[in-house]
Amino acid sequence: MTGVRMGVQMESDSRLYAWVRVAFWAGLVVSLGLIVAGFIWLGVGDGLPAEMTFGRVPSLAAGGPAMLVTLGVLVLLATPAVVVLLAAIHFMVARETAYVAVSLAIVAMLALSVVLGLL
Repeated sequence: MTGVRMGVQMESDSRLYAWVRVAFWAGLVVSLGLIVAGFIWLGVGDGLPAEMTFGRVPSLAAGGPAMLVTLGVLVLLATPAVVVLLAAIHFMVARETAYVAVSLAIVAMLALSVVLGLL
């Protein structure tokens, strides 16, 4: 690998690392904001409603604080998948087919685990 090509590769990698860092921070901040807002709403409201079912996605349909907390947890769980998708896009642009295949395989395994977890 020539020095020029190596420099371009390092610059490309540093851009990927910057996007990964932004994605992780954004996922963390949005998730934390939703969870905190849900618990504040819960504290201000009439207490714990009967339909509040933490740990189950159907609590999204219940609305209220349960919806915010569940949505926050789902955003937190989805953040690594978004990062892997960003990496896959980066590898597609760089024409790194082996890394694209590995990234997409990881996304497929994450999607399968979500589907199996909901059954």
